[in-house]
Amino acid sequence: MSEAKKTIQCGLYIKYGFIQSRTNLSSPMCLICQKTFSNETMKPSRLLDNFNKMNSAQPTLSMLFSAASEQDNDGLRASYNISLLTAKTGKPHTIGEDLILPTIKEVITTVLHKLAADIIRKIPLSNSSVQRRIYEMAENIEESLCNHLKTSIFNSMG
Repeated sequence: MSEAKKTIQCGLYIKYGFIQSRTNLSSPMCLICQKTFSNETMKPSRLLDNFNKMNSAQPTLSMLFSAASEQDNDGLRASYNISLLTAKTGKPHTIGEDLILPTIKEVITTVLHKLAADIIRKIPLSNSSVQRRIYEMAENIEESLCNHLKTSIFNSMG
């Protein structure tokens, strides 16, 4: 194989995420999955297919951040929902820390066979957190009710 053709193929390899294999210089090796492929794979369409397939399987930085952010939002949403349930039952605000979090931990470890520490950490249920969430929800309900009454038919009669 001439030196010019070899250089062109090397450039083609890199364009699609491949380099020459260390063990067999005529075979391409994927930079992402570190696999060596046969000469049949040297076609640009095959190189591109593998590159796209491997890139779609690899999480990007933005995907990782959005997944972490979504998990944090899910924990916050769960905290608000549990705070609402606590308010509806009239139980002390400390029930979240004293009973609910240990119950969630037990369910996660027993039923799902996963470590619960990361999940539990994302659900703030301290006494002050529950109290603050209940207060925020009550304020929101009061504000929504006042806005509704201002725009209702009763206001226009007045």
